Amino acid sequence: MSMLRTSAKCVIHTSKGDLEVELWAKECSKTCRAFLQGAVDGMFTGGKLNDYVKGQYLQFVRSDDKSDNVLCSAPEPNSRLGVSQDGVLCWNIRSDTWLISTAPWTSYNSKEYTVFGVVVGESIYKLREILRGDLKSEESQGNSQFLYPAVVNGIDITVPYFDNLHKRKVHSTDGTTVEPPTKKKQVARNVKLNFDTADSDDESEDDLQVAPRALTKLKMRPSPMLKFKKERDDKEKEVHAGEKTVTAPSKGNEDKPFDAASGTNLIADPPLSDREKRTLELMAKFKSATKNKNILSKFNE
Repeated sequence: MSMLRTSAKCVIHTSKGDLEVELWAKECSKTCRAFLQGAVDGMFTGGKLNDYVKGQYLQFVRSDDKSDNVLCSAPEPNSRLGVSQDGVLCWNIRSDTWLISTAPWTSYNSKEYTVFGVVVGESIYKLREILRGDLKSEESQGNSQFLYPAVVNGIDITVPYFDNLHKRKVHSTDGTTVEPPTKKKQVARNVKLNFDTADSDDESEDDLQVAPRALTKLKMRPSPMLKFKKERDDKEKEVHAGEKTVTAPSKGNEDKPFDAASGTNLIADPPLSDREKRTLELMAKFKSATKNKNILSKFNE
């Protein structure tokens, strides 16, 4: 095999496994460009690796609707490139398609075939596995086909080498032009949030519909904690009854019935314990002894 360095890479995805391929795009620019452009245009998708000549090559057969498109019609001979092993990619000028060698070639016609790539890595074992498939009855001149051929699902170009590979319009067999599918651009959407505190379960479709490049109003329900906090604050506020100000029930007595007019609970508190009674008596004696004066006032003078 030639020691020339490859300059392009791609992966041929088939129904029986992937084949990693490296191309001599610098030495065979026209052939490699035709192969990579055909891959970009989807010319090989749906075709089969089906024409098998034992001991020579496995040739790719394009599908019927893409067989009339000429890809490459000029050979590119190179004395440093040859078919010295299996897995070498050649372009068949006569049939205008590519093939993979299945054994070394002692000689070949450089005006009919152009060597432009090679299967690399562990993909060579996948190629040999494909060749072990069941064959139909052999035809004349040793040509045969597989009962279940490997179908090419697509080709991904990992190292293109060429900068101007773009998807082109493809002409089908009926004369019509098939344009490449274009990706739809995603439209930016502006959303306006509205924190409405009203308790409303009815949401119209206009409020929920999201239109491109239009302000959309989304209604959000208030948190139940806000309602709970409001009720708690109302209980802690002072209750005004006429001129008399009555405080709300103390903390811990919210559940007891409360009379706003008298400012007392309708249900009496539980009796005090002896310790609580002694504490209240001491506090009363202390207040009477100090006559409700601030004993710390002397230290502040």
